[in-house]
Amino acid sequence: QVTGASDEALFMDDIRKQLGEMGIAAKLICGKRSTLQGEQQSTHAYSLVAHDLKPEDSLQLQYAGLGEDRQLGCGIFIPYKVISGLSED
Repeated sequence: QVTGASDEALFMDDIRKQLGEMGIAAKLICGKRSTLQGEQQSTHAYSLVAHDLKPEDSLQLQYAGLGEDRQLGCGIFIPYKVISGLSED
């Protein structure tokens, strides 16, 4: 889950800006929005897949994360699987 704006378009614009500032080129798939309820406030978050990254960009993203609230476990990326460069041969 990556926290950010409650509007998906604004959220994606912000994520693209953050990636650009980090010098990371990636394709993104935005998933379902959820609301995380804290003691004093609620926070909006989306599931997010970043794919077609260079290996060094993947490591940088896993190290730095995205969005706010990483202290709550949000915006943390883990490697999943390779989804590009596959052929049916």
